[in-house]
Amino acid sequence: ADLTHAKAVLERLTGRRVAYWRPPHGFRDPATMALAGELGLTVVTWDVVPRDWTGIPAQDIVQRVLDRMKPGAIVLLHDGDSPFYRASRQPTVDAVGPLLEALRRAGYRPVSLEEAKRGTL
Repeated sequence: ADLTHAKAVLERLTGRRVAYWRPPHGFRDPATMALAGELGLTVVTWDVVPRDWTGIPAQDIVQRVLDRMKPGAIVLLHDGDSPFYRASRQPTVDAVGPLLEALRRAGYRPVSLEEAKRGTL
C-alpha cells in the first residue's frame, strides 16, 4: 500500500510518471518486487556504499567511493539518518562537491538513470 500510494502522490505532485524505485535498505522480497513490476517501476539499487551514515569525515566518504568506483556504478549517499535521526549529514553534504570533482578528474561523468538506461554513458 505504501509503494502504490507514494507513487500516486509523487506523480500527482510532479505531473510526471514515476519510473524508478529504490527499496528502503535495499530489501527486496518477492511480493514487493512483483508489485513494483505491476506498477511499471524499475527497481534500482547501488554498487558503491561508502557507509556515510556511520559518522565518517567527508574526505573518507570521497576516498571510499573512489576506491570502489567502476564504470556505470550507482553510488549510495544518504540525506537522512536511520532509525533515530541523530547523526549529522554534514559530512555527506561536504563530500559531494569534492567527490564529483574527483570523479570527473578520473574520467567519470554523472548521468541520470534515464541516460544510463539509454546507454549514453
